[in-house]
Amino acid sequence: MIRIDLVGLPPSSNNAYVELPPIVRGKKVIPRGRRLSAEGEKYKRETITHIVRNYPNELSQVKPDVGLFLYVRFFFEALYNKGWPKTAETRYKRIDVTNRVKLLEDCVKDACGIDDSQNEFVLLEKRQGPDATVVFIWNLDKEVPPGLDELSRLLLGPL
Repeated sequence: MIRIDLVGLPPSSNNAYVELPPIVRGKKVIPRGRRLSAEGEKYKRETITHIVRNYPNELSQVKPDVGLFLYVRFFFEALYNKGWPKTAETRYKRIDVTNRVKLLEDCVKDACGIDDSQNEFVLLEKRQGPDATVVFIWNLDKEVPPGLDELSRLLLGPL
């Protein structure tokens, strides 16, 4: 297992990507898709640089063409709304961790020189604490994270 500690959080997909305006040719409208926003490009550049500079030995352990398990722990300053249940409508702040994982996966992919199609399991967790992100990676050819087989059997039944 390797561990990568990152300062801060990836931007949400809402902020990391922007929709490109469609091309209009007469009556035909051609959608153009999305690209990284300036915020997304900055995060990606800085995160890849941080990982490559600070984790070269760990990166050498990530194998190409081997299934990977990524466990990502996101820390947020506050998870709960102050004033709940009296003045706040809901207990939890609207923090969607799945909205932050795509750009992070791309950063790990580029830093490791692997393809993120190798990610067989991706588990996300949110915790309260100073904004930070911790990524744990296991190569599934040699080591299985503790409890992963049991979790898989519980969720999927016998394979």
